[in-house]
Amino acid sequence: MPCEHDASRVGSRCCVIIPSTEPADWPETGSLGLQVNVMASVPTRQSPAVPPAESVEEKFDRLAAAWHKAVAHHSSSRIRDGHPAYQEIIGMGQAVVPFLLRDLQINRRHWFTALAVITGTDPIPDEDAGKIPQMAEAWLRWGREHGYRW
Repeated sequence: MPCEHDASRVGSRCCVIIPSTEPADWPETGSLGLQVNVMASVPTRQSPAVPPAESVEEKFDRLAAAWHKAVAHHSSSRIRDGHPAYQEIIGMGQAVVPFLLRDLQINRRHWFTALAVITGTDPIPDEDAGKIPQMAEAWLRWGREHGYRW
């Protein structure tokens, strides 16, 4: 028997009415011995599970770990700063500044170029250039003065 409803209400699904002569097969409602089965008119596919979107912090942490693993043994700032993960972190913009400052404070990793490129400033006094502890403290002080929390 054909559908008795507007098929557009149920998308690609359609009703098939199957007569039944056995009272035991009748639906709970006892309606004239007819059962309604809903079947897909086309094969259905399960959508692949979409992983949740990565947060800015998660992306930063992943990229920072990849960068550190790849360049930790290099002394060349050109190699460290030119690494694709470092460049991708720079491309994330202002949103990563608190994470850069946190990592700088905890791990003392060299985020000086990234911070300067992203913020457009360099708070390191000329006399402290090359002195990693003083460079880190200059950036951390700058971050606090500019309202960053990490």
